[in-house]
Amino acid sequence: LSLSGIPLFYRPVPEALGFTQTAFNATQTVSGLVGMVITPFAGVFIQKHFRKNQLLMLIAAVLTFLAFLAMSCATRLWEFYIASGVRGVTGVFIGGIAITMMVNNWFLEKRAMAISAAYVGTSLGGIFYTKLLAWAITEHGWQAGYLWAGIICAVLSLIAIALCTPEPG
Repeated sequence: LSLSGIPLFYRPVPEALGFTQTAFNATQTVSGLVGMVITPFAGVFIQKHFRKNQLLMLIAAVLTFLAFLAMSCATRLWEFYIASGVRGVTGVFIGGIAITMMVNNWFLEKRAMAISAAYVGTSLGGIFYTKLLAWAITEHGWQAGYLWAGIICAVLSLIAIALCTPEPG
């Protein structure tokens, strides 16, 4: 979800803070590059410590919220780059790898169906998430949009963590 709403900030933040759109849009590049670099290591780490996956996801959820909170308060471009880098790391631990590993470990039969359902849910959530963020940005400004983005990602992550079981079954 944290990725689907990011383009909504591409216009209001540079306009408000005087950045070029190109420089500000590079925050997504920073997030993507950091995520790309950390993904192979994270996959091995998650596999090795799967029984502690809930703790990893909890830490990532809190750090994701803090990254969005930092962006809601940021006034300099480098602050957005750092927060985006943090988001790139945390997205790996509460995103694709974590979801796929949990489904693979929990569903022995109909695994493909379970993974498909998980990603359909993510896509549907993204539709409503972007609508809510668009409303928050339009009505209350980009700072409130970042704050809502962080709250929504944290709450949904906490719900997912609460519904997780540490081992298959």
